[in-house]
Amino acid sequence: MKKNGIEYNYGDSHFSKWIDHPVLQRYLEPHRFYHGIDHIKYMFRQLNLLINSYVNLTDEELECLSLMIIYHDAVYNIPDPDRQNEIKSNELFLKDYPDHEHRQLISDGILATIDHKPSESSHELIKIMCDLDLMGLSTPRSRYMNDVKLIKEFGVTDEEWLSGRGEWLESFLDGRDKIFHHPAYDDFNHYTFEALNRQLEWFKSGNTEKYMELLNYTRERS
Repeated sequence: MKKNGIEYNYGDSHFSKWIDHPVLQRYLEPHRFYHGIDHIKYMFRQLNLLINSYVNLTDEELECLSLMIIYHDAVYNIPDPDRQNEIKSNELFLKDYPDHEHRQLISDGILATIDHKPSESSHELIKIMCDLDLMGLSTPRSRYMNDVKLIKEFGVTDEEWLSGRGEWLESFLDGRDKIFHHPAYDDFNHYTFEALNRQLEWFKSGNTEKYMELLNYTRERS
């Protein structure tokens, strides 16, 4: 099915409830690759799985989490060296929902995606939000590398991109004792850490050919 330029199906039950929300049109902007509408749909699919197998959310909680999802990348300007996209996305949410009962919680959830490091005392919904946003890191290699390929599509050279990717991996892993914070995803932490640290070692050792080999293999199959 297709509505408002967005394709969806009956399996996208929670996503389809928001299909008419005007903020989703932002995710169709032509300069978006990874951070487009498919990323939002994927987060909702992971949310479906979580609800079906692990957590019970009230309608109110589900609405809060859904608003975090659809607003967290609403503003997406490239380049963004000062990480203003999430801040501006949050400002857009605050403007659109000045009187929402859980305005502060939703705002905190959006801003938490700047570094994806909620504290142990953070609200459960914020932990889930951060985990859903990073779920692509735990996917099978073919999907993960396809996501990486999308992230790369910004018109930079392989050398420029490799330099930035290595810096991102090092910054992301530095001082981090876990990637996923909700108990439902505890088992994902070990192998995701292992995979990302292996990639970082490729960069540190100068063996970026292996990374590009995987990336180009994914390109050929897509």
